[in-house]
Amino acid sequence: MPQRRIRPTLTQVIFASVLMAMLITPFAVAQSGGDNSRVTKNDARYAFLARNTNQGDGGAGAFACQSDANPAGQTNREPCLNMVNKGTGFAAAFRTRGVTGFRLQTSGSGEATPFLLDSNATGVVRFLNADTVDGQDADEIGRERFARVSVAPDGTPTLLRGNGTAAQNAVTRVGAGDYRVEFTSDVNACVYQVTAADPAAARIVSASEDASNTKRVVVNTRNDTGAPTDAPFHLTVNC
Repeated sequence: MPQRRIRPTLTQVIFASVLMAMLITPFAVAQSGGDNSRVTKNDARYAFLARNTNQGDGGAGAFACQSDANPAGQTNREPCLNMVNKGTGFAAAFRTRGVTGFRLQTSGSGEATPFLLDSNATGVVRFLNADTVDGQDADEIGRERFARVSVAPDGTPTLLRGNGTAAQNAVTRVGAGDYRVEFTSDVNACVYQVTAADPAAARIVSASEDASNTKRVVVNTRNDTGAPTDAPFHLTVNC
């Protein structure tokens, strides 16, 4: 029996063409990466939402690119992630149920800079804590390094009070009227002010840097004739 050839109708042809276009278009957009890769939407909350339902792990989104530092005289290098708020609210917000909001990580060589602030970022950031500021601990900021030293009749010095001084052997006696005051950080580039602690006795006191140890200050005490004499003193270091 001869086979009967079935001719497709015009409606079937149109439907098949539309179906093929719907299947091919997403792959074409993914490969081309043209303007169709942009998301434009009028939504009360999110124009784009990525949610990973895998429990206990992240992976909601990842952005990877290769953005190098700007060459000299150029400022047109884009970052891997650029958030622009055309309103007056936050440009970005980070929320978590944990106690750490976000982490900044760098893998380059040398000393890393966590972030940069523009010249108009002069407002006070509340609740911002720092371990050190310009190499100083919080209890050192606004307080100069100092040492209040008493001297026993046999010439033995004792640190009565100090700030930034070494925990042990902060003050040592090298000889009559010759002392070394040691601090926890470099004070060789600072300036010193020393005064006699006994106003009833005429004493000449001086302070200078210690060439053998940048954390120590040399203090010399003399009597009114200039002879080395053991005497208590107050030393202040300004850096």
